Amino acid sequence: MKLFNQIKTLNRIAVIEFDPEERNQAKLLVLKRTKSDLLVEQAEEVSLDEWRSELPVVWKVKGKALTKLKSDPNEGFSRLFPNLNEREFHWVDLGDRLSVVRLTSIEHGLSLLSHLNVVGVFHGDDLEKQLELLSEIKETAVELVWGNNIVKTAYKNALAAGLSFFIGLPTSSIEHLERNLNDQQDKQVFQRVGVVFLATLLVALLGNFFVFSQLNTQKQELSNELLLNQSVLSQLASLESQYKEKSTFLENASWMHSSDFSKKADELAALLPSKIQLTKLEMSPLIVDKTDLQKVQFDPGSIIIEGKCDQSSLLNLWKKEVSQLKWVKKIKIEEYNRTDKGATFQIIISC
Repeated sequence: MKLFNQIKTLNRIAVIEFDPEERNQAKLLVLKRTKSDLLVEQAEEVSLDEWRSELPVVWKVKGKALTKLKSDPNEGFSRLFPNLNEREFHWVDLGDRLSVVRLTSIEHGLSLLSHLNVVGVFHGDDLEKQLELLSEIKETAVELVWGNNIVKTAYKNALAAGLSFFIGLPTSSIEHLERNLNDQQDKQVFQRVGVVFLATLLVALLGNFFVFSQLNTQKQELSNELLLNQSVLSQLASLESQYKEKSTFLENASWMHSSDFSKKADELAALLPSKIQLTKLEMSPLIVDKTDLQKVQFDPGSIIIEGKCDQSSLLNLWKKEVSQLKWVKKIKIEEYNRTDKGATFQIIISC
């Protein structure tokens, strides 16, 4: 609630001091309230017919007012002014005194200010004592000085009216002025809240933009890494396929494990008679698949031996000796042929 009151409080006003009977002569003060000071932004005489502003306006009635001090705080209009008709006057109760001005003067003055946003009316010269609230104010014959502010003494009443408005002294109770004041406060609330909302929205949008940019950058980096990983995975899959293919080939060729080819060949040679001549010794022979000529496969458990021997009995004796080797599971003379050039044979050993 305190924050809301601070937001709706008007901190910049224009004070117009003039006599309704002197419509073209008016003193103007533009005042701005800060946390610690009252600043004068403009001080000059203006013509009411020509001067225009969107600022909230406080009218200080020049002259026309009658003020009486109260002997009793409860004294009202009728006791202080028993000879006056209350309906013909606007009056303001300032606590220790009562200031009155004729209704016709107020209405005439407000008609001259109808083009402005009037939010308050002050009358009476006793407002000057409010100037004591300004710290270290110095008054000369021609100037009022406080802080960095200098204003001519002729603007003293206007300055007092502006200060009275800022500290919350009551103004003339006029319904449409109260509406103007509420409208100005609502307008200020809307503007300030709107600025805060837009600033917050801007910060949120900028935050979202930076977050989106960061996420988009990360997404791009991850996408690039994904493409790279997909390429690596594709290469890995290709290598795995090649590995399996070559492993199968080597496995079929019995090259994936120790085969002891040289040992087996040495043992066969040690038992071989001098009259038997070998023409071929093939270990893990190639298996030809007639249905798939592209398929390469070997038989790791076989040894094919081919050679020449004219004596079948000698061949059978060698076959019997070979069959005694530990790694020989089965031995068979697959072919034995005699020709004019001699006898040839083919033996298949299973191991």
